[in-house]
Amino acid sequence: MKLEWLKKLNQEQLNIVTSIEKKSLYVIAGAGTGKTLVLTTRIAFLINQLQIPSDQILAITFTNNAVKELRQRLQQICSYEIFSHLSIFTFHSFGNQILKKYISHINSCFNSDFSIIDEQESRTIVKECIKNLNLDKNLFLASDTQKYISKMKIQKIKKEILDKIQFTNQHEEWFYHGYQKAEFSSKEYLKIYQHYQTYLQNNNLVDFDDLLIYSYQLLNTNKEITTFYQQKFSYILIDEFQDIDLIQYQIMKIIGSGCYIFAVGDPNQNIYSFRGADLLCNHLFVRDFKASKKNLTKNYRSTMNILEAANLLISYNYDSKKNFFQNNLQSYLGYGQNIIYQQFFNAQEEAEYIAQKIKKLVQDKQYKFYDIAILYRLNQLSKDIEQSLLLNDIPYRIQGYSAFYQKKEIKDIIAYLQILINPQNNFYLKRIINIPSRNIGAKTITTLEQIAEEQQLTLFETIQKIISKDHPLKKKLQTFQKTFQTLSKVFHNSEICNLSNVILLIDNIIHYSEFANKEKKIQDLEMKENVVININLAELQNILSNLEQKQKEGSFKSKLTSFLNNISLFHEEDQDLKTSNNVILSSIHKSKGLEFKVVFAIGWEDNVFSNQETHPFVNNGKSNHYRLLFQEERRLAYVAITRAKEMLYISSVMERIFFGQHTIAQPVIFIQEMKLKTQNDHYFGLRKNEKNTTHYKFFKKQKNATKSFDFYKTGDKLKHPEFGIGIIVSVDNNKNILIMAFKEPYGIKKFNIQTSFLLKLK
Repeated sequence: MKLEWLKKLNQEQLNIVTSIEKKSLYVIAGAGTGKTLVLTTRIAFLINQLQIPSDQILAITFTNNAVKELRQRLQQICSYEIFSHLSIFTFHSFGNQILKKYISHINSCFNSDFSIIDEQESRTIVKECIKNLNLDKNLFLASDTQKYISKMKIQKIKKEILDKIQFTNQHEEWFYHGYQKAEFSSKEYLKIYQHYQTYLQNNNLVDFDDLLIYSYQLLNTNKEITTFYQQKFSYILIDEFQDIDLIQYQIMKIIGSGCYIFAVGDPNQNIYSFRGADLLCNHLFVRDFKASKKNLTKNYRSTMNILEAANLLISYNYDSKKNFFQNNLQSYLGYGQNIIYQQFFNAQEEAEYIAQKIKKLVQDKQYKFYDIAILYRLNQLSKDIEQSLLLNDIPYRIQGYSAFYQKKEIKDIIAYLQILINPQNNFYLKRIINIPSRNIGAKTITTLEQIAEEQQLTLFETIQKIISKDHPLKKKLQTFQKTFQTLSKVFHNSEICNLSNVILLIDNIIHYSEFANKEKKIQDLEMKENVVININLAELQNILSNLEQKQKEGSFKSKLTSFLNNISLFHEEDQDLKTSNNVILSSIHKSKGLEFKVVFAIGWEDNVFSNQETHPFVNNGKSNHYRLLFQEERRLAYVAITRAKEMLYISSVMERIFFGQHTIAQPVIFIQEMKLKTQNDHYFGLRKNEKNTTHYKFFKKQKNATKSFDFYKTGDKLKHPEFGIGIIVSVDNNKNILIMAFKEPYGIKKFNIQTSFLLKLK
């Protein structure tokens, strides 16, 4: 190990990194305490000082960005020969590695070329199952049903795990209290679930849940597979341990039997119970592995005023006696500016104040827009903020909006690539059989499916059979067949085939037929040349080109399969927020792991930030279930506070409108727990002059104007907060729909007049 890396560590970090204690360890790493640095140098220390072979080390974290950062830091410390043998994964990508070797042990329908479907694709399959079962689509909404099925799949496995756990104290039992039974609420849901799983198996598909469930089942039932991984790894390091769920914990526990586990986490930032993250796992780890504890308390992110408020707030989650997981943070940056708590009359006042404050901070050249974030508990709170930022010409971006790999043109390309790898995959074939348009509609697809089912064929085999005969559908299907053959020739030609060339070929096939029609419709517009979405496809080509340069070994097919699986494992949390100079709007949950120089935390009211049912004064402290929920809400507040580096503004309102209902709001109790007092007496008179505010003038003008059917006309220029200035292509006043054209890379967009933030320009 290079000595300068050890010199970067403070004494707390150094003691942890250089520990030679032969037992498992839980590092309680508070926000901003340098946990990634500790994790990185600990791995290097194991290799260089303790002489642990790098191929015996497994590092697990939760996001692809975290994996990327860990790899980049280790490359700077370790030689390539050592680094290349390290196993660094997310839990899901590690599950993918296990299944690539052993999935056929789960079911003979599966093979190692399986594809991973994302949530959107899962929802599409559920929708089809509902249709095939002749169920009422209004009673069984695809999105709700998909979430319910996912929940029950996980719940069933967790119930099996929990039933085997021997609880040793009342505190552990609290987490088990009220755990829902893993039984479907109706026969219809059970049928949908069964059809869904059968569809996945028949098409060699797995969803995110399956990556973990199947991996756990393999390790729990197959001694040969279990022994292989237990002998392979002697050290396991796990990042963000507070976010681990029961299935992930069991996977780690099985593999880690006889290993040294180095867990890094902050139980004070456990805020993902709705995703399955379970604090019980933290207690079980300490108990099952007899783990010792070390704390990281020196914070390099936030000023002491911010940390004192955070420490005070989170202390209410613990008993008076010292708790194993308690951790008080200390700042290296001094006290800094005081936290400012503002109470406003309504959401419009709150939004106007924030917009004006941001303008001043940037105009005074103290900060860039990307230094500033506005955080909220509920996404509904962003509406007034967005409107105010738009009216004040403040650029902003909503975290997670329009993820690159979720764009239609990208998903279409990916579907083509999946079919080239496995033509028998019905799911992806149905997506692209009519892209570009070949006049193959729903009726034709239904006919194909009926023939396929009757003759026990895949859709691709059915198409081949129809084309070989004199069939009414022959002519339609020949156009698809011709496209597939063209692509397949390139795909299987090792001399000319590479990832970039295949993308270019698919792009040409789609572009010059599908999008050419759109181009003709707006040929008179000045932005004609910018409408077609070329930039995203060029970016995908660039990604693939870089991939080929990095992955010198392996066949073309194996590289492509690896790439497609990595895309499926990509999450919106992995996006880079500093690619442009925008204020960031984000839910608190999505902001975890991020930091900003200035944070505005809005909507700190009862029934907005916290649920009234969980409030200790409401349930009188009788329900441990509600107590745990309320503690998580307090942890959510803690996460919001600790995103701020230099300045923190917290606000609440006295009156808020939700779904058309006016409610009188009270500040959430967390304000009182942090001993914050409102500092905006000088500003609270804004409502008296409400008619002079930007908000009031805009809404009055927009409200009156939209009464007229001719307010929006073809050719009008409008401004959208995300896409910028665009031109109206067509208007449907009866349905309140606008079709607009924007500069690349956004292209053609559809908007609802009543719900979209569109500012008409002169």
